[in-house]
Amino acid sequence: MKKIILLIIFFLLTISQLSAERTKKKGTDSSNQSNNNNKTYTDVSYSILIEEDFDAVMFMYRYSDNNNNAEIIQYGGYKWFKKVFEGNENIDLTVAIQPKGTGVSGNEKTWFTPRYLLNTFSHIYEEWGGNQSIKFVTNDGFISINGYISRGQGFDFSVRDRIAWYAGTFTPVNTIDDFKNIASKNSIVFCMIMNDVVLTGFNRELKHNKIKTILEQEGLKCDSNNNLR
Repeated sequence: MKKIILLIIFFLLTISQLSAERTKKKGTDSSNQSNNNNKTYTDVSYSILIEEDFDAVMFMYRYSDNNNNAEIIQYGGYKWFKKVFEGNENIDLTVAIQPKGTGVSGNEKTWFTPRYLLNTFSHIYEEWGGNQSIKFVTNDGFISINGYISRGQGFDFSVRDRIAWYAGTFTPVNTIDDFKNIASKNSIVFCMIMNDVVLTGFNRELKHNKIKTILEQEGLKCDSNNNLR
């Protein structure tokens, strides 16, 4: 019983923090937030990972108090993303993070190799501007994700409930050339990433807090309608 109560408290605290993240990024006045929340957002670095179909992105956030959280945005929405995550915040989902290429298209079992299943995973689901997103925390999962990012390697991320499953393969965006590749594959998604407020923070891989300015100097400019100019 004690373990269950602790898990509930942890989940509620996590949801409170993650909910504030999208509010902050949407540009809402944060003057009424607690000092603790303000400190959290002031001291943040981030990493970007792109899904292999170039229609989704993962943001990995790191805070000065050693807490982490992450967000996946599915631009334009995706049927199975919604089915797996919407309304399942209180369900124990099966989640795996495994080396890129382990999962085989259409073969559900290969995406959930027992040795790569996570022990902890909590999320909240949102829809905004025609897009879908989850914000999530996972103790062992973040160890794996940060390891893949540090090695510059991609990984398979897969989640299932009792009736549906979702899988995506994410690769770290570590260089300016990686950003250029996204622009060439899907310019709209590239611009939606570029117009996200998170890019005003410190990018850990490029060690810079003005990534948008650097990309504009490379000729990659986006207008407010997410068109590449």
